Amino acid sequence: MVPSIDYRLTAAEFESLGTENPELFVYAVGYEQRSSFARKFVRAKRSAAFLYGSRGRFSYDANLVAFEELGDAGLALDLSNVASTVTEAYVARGDGRIHVVLDVSCLNKSIIAGTLAILMELSQQVAKVSVVYVPGAFEEPALYMVPAQYFGPAIPQMAGNVGEPYKERCLIMGVGYEYGAALSAIEIIEPDRGFYFHPIGRSSKYEPAVRAANFNFDFGLGKYALQSYRVDDPVALHGRLRDVVESFLDRGTITIVPFGPKIFSSVASLLALRYPQHISLLRYSLASTETARDTQPDNYVVMYHINLAA
Repeated sequence: MVPSIDYRLTAAEFESLGTENPELFVYAVGYEQRSSFARKFVRAKRSAAFLYGSRGRFSYDANLVAFEELGDAGLALDLSNVASTVTEAYVARGDGRIHVVLDVSCLNKSIIAGTLAILMELSQQVAKVSVVYVPGAFEEPALYMVPAQYFGPAIPQMAGNVGEPYKERCLIMGVGYEYGAALSAIEIIEPDRGFYFHPIGRSSKYEPAVRAANFNFDFGLGKYALQSYRVDDPVALHGRLRDVVESFLDRGTITIVPFGPKIFSSVASLLALRYPQHISLLRYSLASTETARDTQPDNYVVMYHINLAA
C-alpha cells in the first residue's frame, strides 16, 4: 500500500527567494528560453538540473552552456539520482532539515510527480519545498489534433486502485492549449461526473485561445462542471481541487488528468500523494513535437511553499 503523505501549503512571493539561501534548487535544461529564467534569480547553495538532451532545438544549446558555466549538477531523467542529490544537500547543511526549490516550468508531468514524491518521502531531510512556475509569454497555439504517445499513470505509485464498478467515476481535469486532447481523454475515461478547470493568466489573450483549443468548452452530454482558476493563485487552486476530491472519496473513483500550465500538474500531484488509494493521476503526452515552441518567460513568476511534517 502506498502511504499517504501529509503537507501544508502556503502562498509565497518569488521575490522572497532573493533574501533566502535555499540548500537546493532543481530545474530543467530544456529547449524553451524560460527553462533557465528562474535560475538567474535563485541564490541556492547548490543547484541541479534535468537535462533533456534536445541539442540543436530552439534555446537548448544556450541553456546547456549556461548550465555548464554555472557548474550545476545533472539529474537523470529516470530520477535515479534525485534522492542522493537531496541527501548530499542535507548532509552539507549539517544542522537540520533543508529548503528545496523546484522549478516545474519545463519539467514533464512524470518528472514533476516523481520529484515531488521523492522530496516528500524524504521529509526527515526536507522541511520545505518551494514550487516555482514561470508562465510563458502568450503565443497563438497550433489548433490541430496530435495523437497521444502515452496515456497512463504519471508514475507507478499514482496508478490508484481499481475502482468498484458500481461507484461513480469522477474525472478532474485541467485544460490547456492541447487541441482536442481534453475531449479525447473524456472519451477514453467515460466519467460519470466531470470537473474541468481552465486557466486564467494575467493576459486577456489566454482564455479565448484555451477556449478555441477545447471546442468552446463543449465537452459533450455528460454531467460536468466548468470552472476557471488563476495561474497565479495555486493555493486557492489546491483548495478547490481538494474540495472536489474529498467530496468523492467515499462514493466514487477519482482520476486527474492535468493539461495546461504545469502549476496545475504540481498541485494535482500533491493531491495524488495525499490520497494515493483514491486518486489516479494520468499523464497524456503527445506523439509529435510539432506544436513545441521556444517559449519566452512572461513578466511574473508564481511560487508556493509545501511545508512538510517531519
